[in-house]
Amino acid sequence: MGRPEPCVLFAQTFVHPHLDEYVDEVLFAEPVVITACEFLEQSAPSACQSVALVGATSPPSFAVEVFVQCEGETRFRRLCQPFLYSHSSSNVLEVEAVVTNHLVVRGSYRSLSLVVYGNTAEDLGQFNIEFDDSSLTNIVSSVEGNLEDLPLPLHSTNFTNDEFVCSLHALPQSVSVLDISVEVKQLLQLVLKILEVGEHGDAASKVVGAVLSAGSAYISHDLSSAIINQKTLSWGRSKDSRELQTAISESKRELLELYKVVQHESGDMLAESSIGSSLLENDDHQVTSKLLVDMFHRHFQFENDSRIVGHPSLSKSKNVILWLSVALLLCSSRESCFHFVNEGGMEQLTRVFCHQLQNSAATVLLLLGVMEQATRHSIGCEGLLGWWPREDENIPLGISEGYSQLLKLLLQKPRHDVASLASYVLRRLRTYEVASRYEYVVLSVLRGLSTDGIVTSTSMDLLASAKSQLKNLLKLVKSHGPIEDPSQVARACQSLILGQNEGSLSYKATSSLITWSSSFLFNWDVDSHLLTLLKERGFLPLSAALLSSSELRSEVGHTMYLYMDITFSIGAIIFSLLLSRS
Repeated sequence: MGRPEPCVLFAQTFVHPHLDEYVDEVLFAEPVVITACEFLEQSAPSACQSVALVGATSPPSFAVEVFVQCEGETRFRRLCQPFLYSHSSSNVLEVEAVVTNHLVVRGSYRSLSLVVYGNTAEDLGQFNIEFDDSSLTNIVSSVEGNLEDLPLPLHSTNFTNDEFVCSLHALPQSVSVLDISVEVKQLLQLVLKILEVGEHGDAASKVVGAVLSAGSAYISHDLSSAIINQKTLSWGRSKDSRELQTAISESKRELLELYKVVQHESGDMLAESSIGSSLLENDDHQVTSKLLVDMFHRHFQFENDSRIVGHPSLSKSKNVILWLSVALLLCSSRESCFHFVNEGGMEQLTRVFCHQLQNSAATVLLLLGVMEQATRHSIGCEGLLGWWPREDENIPLGISEGYSQLLKLLLQKPRHDVASLASYVLRRLRTYEVASRYEYVVLSVLRGLSTDGIVTSTSMDLLASAKSQLKNLLKLVKSHGPIEDPSQVARACQSLILGQNEGSLSYKATSSLITWSSSFLFNWDVDSHLLTLLKERGFLPLSAALLSSSELRSEVGHTMYLYMDITFSIGAIIFSLLLSRS
């Protein structure tokens, strides 16, 4: 008997919050034989009329890989060769028949609509169709890739000693912390419990000191350095992580002792504390970062007229320091930073910024430290730019109050460490803004090409805008070096380095200058958190999709020159990134 017609085994859209590289998997309840995979473009129906799924794949072009795990094997194999998905090409991927119950798709996309066709192994058994094990292995092996090509979660867990041998040292990668640790949550709970007890001025002042000590651990302890870069702002290395953990544990211990003293002095007053305090009596693991953000938001309010609602026994400046220290802890992870921004934390931060520029440099540095922590995440950049909430790729119009305040701070010619950190945050914000505008323009171009199939005048304007954004991005990437210290001490040190007392052309001056320049070159880093933000905005996948467009490659005249300029700019940006140690 002949083989039965393929049926629909799976139809679903995988949706993710932003454009990035994802690994999505399909688990079948029983072994199936996959014969084809279909990818549905935006708003397009399936080739099979019985499939009700409407396509929502985005962006219009990206690289895709498909893997399967065959029965009895520990490793995944490629179902087909990697390919470039595009609206202009066929969306049905025919593959050699293979028996599996686990399919995995990897690609750089925001959403992916997938339909899998084939038959169940039971259906094929009814027709007395058998697969020879050796022929099946040969079919799959013909497109098998190396284990290193597979996503890390798909690697076999049965490692051998040889697989741990590596001749190269892995570069430390910036990994965004998903949520604040249990210990930080416990510390913040203790702060709330002590503040809710009542009028205890001395206790509240000690709380400020303990939280400030913990929050300051997140800021570089060397902000007075002439070079503020990723090396001085990061705490991702093991030594810095231990120092951070020690600082948090010490502050938590101090607050716990203080809470015991306050509890003893207050007696029955604790029973009359607010409802919020009773919520915190639950298990520490049940207290979410959202709950902590909500409760601190009720304690601290900053109005436009610079009126601050905080703890009554603390002065205005101490309330500001306490809130900034708490904000620094909350902005140290992605999830808590999201809740902080979503609750209006960045607007409050901007209001404090407007009225704290004349305060001590330490307060300004603490405020800038919160901004630096928040802008490590895309949600923090969106909040400080005044774009949140943002429901689509459209860039909101208007002036960013936070960005303007940073510029005003620089115009006041502050001391070097303040100016360096402010410039650092400004560069990150500006780069994120340019990358976001580039993302919107490229997505608009690709949508237009997939709809019209030709390059219209609107597409030309968008390409010109993409060219402009790329040139801005290239300037920003090249400017991510150290900021020169204009102080007299720094000039004196530089004059000693260059040996001006012996003449600028002397042997000593020349050799010193070469050594100094060489050291400067090899110590230059691109902000690794900025690289993460560029990845979230899909800079490389979108650039690859734009350059792989067959419509643009076939154009002539002005469109061709625009396309070539964009190609050279993308190459220059990648080359500039390769020149840095990052």
